[in-house]
Parts: sequence; C-alpha cells; structure tokens
Amino acid sequence: PVMPKLKPTMDNSALTVELEKAGAEAVTLCNRLTGIDVDLALMRPVMHGSYAGFGGPWSKFLVFKQVMEVRRATSLQISASGGVTSAEDVLKYIALGASTVQVLSAFMLKGIKLVGEILNDLKRLMGEMGVGDLNEIRGTAARNFIPPDDVERDQAVKFKVDAERCAGCGRCHVVCRYDAVSISDGKAHISAEMCDGCGLCAEVCPEGCISAEGVIGCDPGRS
Repeated sequence: PVMPKLKPTMDNSALTVELEKAGAEAVTLCNRLTGIDVDLALMRPVMHGSYAGFGGPWSKFLVFKQVMEVRRATSLQISASGGVTSAEDVLKYIALGASTVQVLSAFMLKGIKLVGEILNDLKRLMGEMGVGDLNEIRGTAARNFIPPDDVERDQAVKFKVDAERCAGCGRCHVVCRYDAVSISDGKAHISAEMCDGCGLCAEVCPEGCISAEGVIGCDPGRS
C-alpha cells in the first residue's frame, strides 16, 4: 500500500482528498517542523549549520488538528506521529480519528520501558471510561468538532476553584488578566461575573483544583 508522510505546514485535508483519489490507502501525519536554532558561541546555526527537524510534546496540538481535518475529509487510514508521551495522548489521537499512533522521541528519552507503561495506562484509562475497544471512540472527537463560524460567541465557559484542594499559591491570581481571581483566607476565589473563560488559571494551577463550571451567558463585548 502507498502511505505518504505529510508535512504539518500544508493543507493536508485538501491534499489527502487528492491522494485518496490517486489510490493512496493511508497517510502518516505528520513529519517534523523545519526550524533553526543558533549556537551563540560559534555564531552559526546549530548541528550542521542548516535547518533541522523540531518536535516534542508541544507538537501534538498541531498534529491533533491535522488528524482531525484529514479524518473529516477522507476515509484514509491515519498513522499519527508527533508529541506522544502518554496513554492520554494515544487516546486523544484515536478519538480524533487516527488508526495507529507512533511513539519515538519519548522512548529515546525514557527507554523502552515506556511501551509497557503506556499500554498499562491505556488499559486503565479505557476501563475508567467504560471503553472495551478503541473503535468505540475512534473519530468521535472529530465528529463532535464545531467549525469556528458555528461557535456560539455569546456564551463562555466559566471556571471554579475546589477550595478543599486549593493551596492558596496565588499563581491563578497572577496570570488572570481579567482581575477575576482573588485570594482570601488562603484560598483562591473566581468571580463568575469577571471570568472570561480563558482557562489560563487552570493551566497554571499546580494542584489541579480549578475546573470548568459549564457554559453560561457572558457579555459578547468582552470576548
């Protein structure tokens, strides 16, 4: 079978439609991004003095998008490659429509034992989710995708703090540009009226005690 490996910087949804017409049965998404870094001591690009491929855990978000778009556009088999370090990453790729998921960089950094760890975690997570077979969730997230033009703009997710778990570190207060977070009695508090739903507070919370409260009305003028 013919299985092209595509770049993450192309319109792969349109390209894969043509590849499918031409007889391709599968694609790998995606190759690494081409970038450059500088050795300040030598004042030249690092490695060979030229471009290099860059990847890592951050790259999965770019490839997630590519996998979803190709799944929605074609019936090709998709082998997802990019940024996988955990069973959660594997499940996300599957939910977006991947047929298989590749892992390399994480194995190079953590050793081959990571294979067993990911497989064990995968079984555990599937059990917690009530999933008996990966085909039960394959492509589900892609089918639930809402095109940007169809997103309801006069509503937003608000966030709340689990006070019992909050350590009062104040990181959420520091990053909130809407002044929605305050610290009192050693705990963080989020004002539903001021919260814009950006979620940055939840991203920086070391205790993982900030979560989305649900979709409620907001002032569209603040978005």
